[in-house]
Amino acid sequence: MKKSNYPIKRSFLAAFEGIKKIFETERNFKIHILVTLVVIILAFLLGLSKNDFISLLLIIGIVLSTE
Repeated sequence: MKKSNYPIKRSFLAAFEGIKKIFETERNFKIHILVTLVVIILAFLLGLSKNDFISLLLIIGIVLSTE
């Protein structure tokens, strides 16, 4: 297997720069994050099971990635 010359630290920095840019330019993404935080807090308060919480996180990830 060929080793990449692109360090993982640089990959993460690029990913965080992308997230920062999304926050600066996309209003709807900010709304999605706010709603996500509210939903996660409600999930804890309502005592969601582990399986339901994992499902919820997967769905949140899908929604955010499609945004």
